[in-house]
Amino acid sequence: MKEAAGFILIAQALITGVIVYALLQLGDSIQAAAAYTATGEGQLAWGSGIPSLALAALAIVAGMGIWLIVKGKKAGH
Repeated sequence: MKEAAGFILIAQALITGVIVYALLQLGDSIQAAAAYTATGEGQLAWGSGIPSLALAALAIVAGMGIWLIVKGKKAGH
């Protein structure tokens, strides 16, 4: 059961990371398009990337998932 919970945590962290990254990129592109439309200056480009805090939180959740998988395999033997 711990192994399954570990896989679920890892999958959740990956999916959440993809969703957060996509939403940040979408927000940045909408802001850039609005600014370009309003001023006619600048360039349209993608955003900077995922924030460090969100990336660290996702890494911690993925680490917990890996820990549960390893712990589940040791308990199974």
